[in-house]
Amino acid sequence: YMSLVDRHAHVVAGQLFGHLHLDAVRLMPSARVHLPIFVSGGISPVFENNPSFRVWKYKGAELLDYAVYGAMLDRHRPQQRLVFSRKYQALEAYGLRSLAAAEWRSKVAAPLLQNDTLWEQYLDALWQRYRGELHDRSLASKAFRVRSYCAALHAALRDFDACVAATMAA
Repeated sequence: YMSLVDRHAHVVAGQLFGHLHLDAVRLMPSARVHLPIFVSGGISPVFENNPSFRVWKYKGAELLDYAVYGAMLDRHRPQQRLVFSRKYQALEAYGLRSLAAAEWRSKVAAPLLQNDTLWEQYLDALWQRYRGELHDRSLASKAFRVRSYCAALHAALRDFDACVAATMAA
């Protein structure tokens, strides 16, 4: 897949993925691919995530921005209905000028290890979860933070594995 996207980067308007039940961005290894992989959160809460979806803003084939909408599940009793509200707008939330991979790399992915405020914001977006014990454990876990950092920077498994090994050893 990555070699196909790299070879045809000049005609790829975007890479929109789902099914992972989290809201994330993955950067491609090639500089020719100008947009990252955008992974939308899931509607089903199989990983204790709250349901969410994206609404894209685009002009022709150009992706301009997206908004994430989510609902909060009541973990203690059945709900008659879900109320979805806007959780964030990508450009505004992360201080981006565009959705370009270079913007995501410099303003979101690369600073995740050093910037605690950004890390908490990214973690909150990842699953759209309630604050609580699991959230706090994830927020404090060096291993989880490193894996999230490396996942954002490296879509290729071998690069991800090397990043995790090197970063954990540092």
